[in-house]
Amino acid sequence: MTVPSDKIGFYLMINKYTDAQGKVARLVASLAKNMSSVSPGSFLMLQFMMGNLTQIGDSISNVISSLNGIAKNSISNMRG
Repeated sequence: MTVPSDKIGFYLMINKYTDAQGKVARLVASLAKNMSSVSPGSFLMLQFMMGNLTQIGDSISNVISSLNGIAKNSISNMRG
């Protein structure tokens, strides 16, 4: 039996996600400090970014869950 050579870079993927979370958090802090001069468009962009970040997090979670299920099925099949 051969193992596929394709790899999923979870470390890189999660690091990029963490970086994106940090950027959004810094943007929230920046907007909170300057509430009187913030445009409505800035809030809409922030809301869009937060929604995208949530979708990315959900997707990562779903991939990990799917891989966990595959691993469990593989182990179950190997046991007989």
